[in-house]
Amino acid sequence: MLYRPHDNDITFYLQVYRDVREAKWCLTNLRRVYPKANVLMVSDGDDHPVWPKIAQRFNARYVAGARLYATEYGGRMIQRMLDLFSENPTPYLVKIDTDTWVHRRLQYMPTGCKVFGTLEWVTWAGQEPLGY
Repeated sequence: MLYRPHDNDITFYLQVYRDVREAKWCLTNLRRVYPKANVLMVSDGDDHPVWPKIAQRFNARYVAGARLYATEYGGRMIQRMLDLFSENPTPYLVKIDTDTWVHRRLQYMPTGCKVFGTLEWVTWAGQEPLGY
């Protein structure tokens, strides 16, 4: 079954790290298409004072976080995303990056519990098969 989502049905999760210009570009496009959607903007260890100002400008919730991107932290980065989302959940969570171009609305979303993403078939470092 498909559903036409409203702005308040979606939470966009944007992780930032030393990419101010790209984040502004992404958020400008996002707000043009989704002016009232929830946006979680999480700094992954970048404590530059500009981030809270950008979040305020684009009506996003800003969270300063520890640097968790490195592989030695395993799934802590994803756990942080899910923990923050669970504080104020919406029917849909969409993780975007600062190079994501939001240029039109999502027309339909599936109903029910679903998880989508990119499957990694090889490791990023060393290009070794993951061994499924």
